Amino acid sequence: MDKNIYEEKSLNELIFMFGVPSILALIIEMLTSVADTYFAGHIPIGGDTALSAMAILSPLLSSFTALQTLFAMSSGILMAKYLNDSKIQYQCLLVGVFMSMLISAIVSFVCAVWIDPILYFIGADGQIYSLAKEYLRIHLISNVISSVGYTLTCCIRAIGYPKIEMIIIIVAVIINIISNAIFTFGLNMGISGLAFGTLVSELVCACAAIIFLIKKNIWRGITYPSFSKIILLATEMFKIGFAQTVIQILSGCSGFFVNIRLLSLGNTVSVAAWNVAQRIYILLLMPIVGLTQGIQTIIAYFGGIGEEEKVQKISKLAHIYCACYGLLALILVLFWGDNVVKLFGGNQEIIKLSNSIVVIIFSCFPIVGIFYTNMTLLQVTGKEMDSVVLALTRQVFLLLPLILLIPYLFSATGRSPLIGLFIATPVADISVVIISMIMKKKSLKKYE
Repeated sequence: MDKNIYEEKSLNELIFMFGVPSILALIIEMLTSVADTYFAGHIPIGGDTALSAMAILSPLLSSFTALQTLFAMSSGILMAKYLNDSKIQYQCLLVGVFMSMLISAIVSFVCAVWIDPILYFIGADGQIYSLAKEYLRIHLISNVISSVGYTLTCCIRAIGYPKIEMIIIIVAVIINIISNAIFTFGLNMGISGLAFGTLVSELVCACAAIIFLIKKNIWRGITYPSFSKIILLATEMFKIGFAQTVIQILSGCSGFFVNIRLLSLGNTVSVAAWNVAQRIYILLLMPIVGLTQGIQTIIAYFGGIGEEEKVQKISKLAHIYCACYGLLALILVLFWGDNVVKLFGGNQEIIKLSNSIVVIIFSCFPIVGIFYTNMTLLQVTGKEMDSVVLALTRQVFLLLPLILLIPYLFSATGRSPLIGLFIATPVADISVVIISMIMKKKSLKKYE
């Protein structure tokens, strides 16, 4: 049998081949969200209000993406695991797409029916409520289409075509930015234009991925797995994807909680500033997430054939690469962070506060990659529940209590409680990295 791509290349070459396109794809895809924020902040009338509306919606939109991750990433991992069995590969593709669409359609329907209570619950009010509702109504359609494109591009990367995944996403994002400009400013559609721009780009992404898979004879036509096989594969995908979904949903929930705390401690300006800082943080976090997503399929392949030594080596290499990048990102925000913040628009008060937040939340960035790598390793090597516990530890048992406690302590000592709230992020990062190292060491003892 001919060697596949995982056998032909060295580990460093595999990390480069899968990691770099995944990183670039995520960064470029993240530009969709960044572009929405940028265009919202530069809407001629009510730009600051539109920026706040996007901030209020951010946790909800993050939850949509998290639920797509449940089957999108895991279907790709299983396709890599069964790389030498084309029949099971095809079944994984179909089940992954079907389950992703089903979950997203249910979520969109529920949100459409209860859109008013949901918006009030997440803190939307007045003009912010009107703009958020205007955007969300259109985005609920994009959510379903996005689930298809997301799942298919994950599968394309897993079967050995990471560059194609990157190209598809690049094209979709370019179309998104152009569509945003046309709908929002050219046609004067305001915040609705941002939603329509996203919808067009998601359609392009899904269609391009389907065309590629058909041409490669991976999407073979109307051949469906049995009901029992669908249940079996869906269950396995759920177990693999659950941890990643949990951490993203909890991230959205903690984002909602932070917004509420900001409104109680500050005002809508602080919410808008936090949103800008978070956009920058997530954008610079994408290389770390992209690298760990890139090595997921590599670990899945070698774990599937029993090459545990290579699994450990990949983990160590990922730690080194993430730490080096994290240090560079910290230097960037310390010396040029204010210039990056200004790109998002807003008034001087928003810009000044955003810059302060950026410096605080990036203070422990060089070690963040350790957490993501360790969680990925646990997730792909059969320790799904350990990775879920790790995700819960950061987002629930550490971050949320710290968001409550540190502002209280700062206020009691005469310091700004807002600054205390932002410090909760690096404190949680340090703590969870230590915990993840302990969990990883225990988990991999059997390999020694």
